[in-house]
Amino acid sequence: QIGHMASFRFTVVSERQEKVLRELFESSTRDALTGLYNRRHFDERFKAELAYAKRHRFDLSVVMVDIDHFKQINDTHGHSAGDAVLKQVAAAMTHQLRTEDLIARVGGEEFTVLLRGIGPEGAVCLAERLRLAVQSLDISVDGTAIPVTVSAGCASLSETPDGTSKSLLQCADQ
Repeated sequence: QIGHMASFRFTVVSERQEKVLRELFESSTRDALTGLYNRRHFDERFKAELAYAKRHRFDLSVVMVDIDHFKQINDTHGHSAGDAVLKQVAAAMTHQLRTEDLIARVGGEEFTVLLRGIGPEGAVCLAERLRLAVQSLDISVDGTAIPVTVSAGCASLSETPDGTSKSLLQCADQ
């Protein structure tokens, strides 16, 4: 016990127990298919990043990305092909980000990126890099090439009138 409000608890666990605990934590914050963060984790981090940006007067940008015609990919090539597309798109976009950026799969074929300290111009630049990275992918399933493109929308805290997470996401989505 440290003071009236803080205490520390130490537990000794085996390597196997530690591995299981780490896997449980990962499964609660990560999307199982793509390995990206999940919607729940994104929402928590978004709230914290927004508060940090307001408190320190930093800009915060959001880039929302959708895979174009994803339903058609699933319908034409099957769901396993759709899964392969999702994995490869996620990996390609992840390689375009800084360590401090957060990318999450927030819907079926929808992704959102949080950019700390980046304004509108930087968000647009990243969105274009993401678009080009995905467009240049050579995805093929069972010998059939699957061309993939994405659409992206950007918004920055400095551009939203009320500075809420809702307005920032709505602006990027539009």
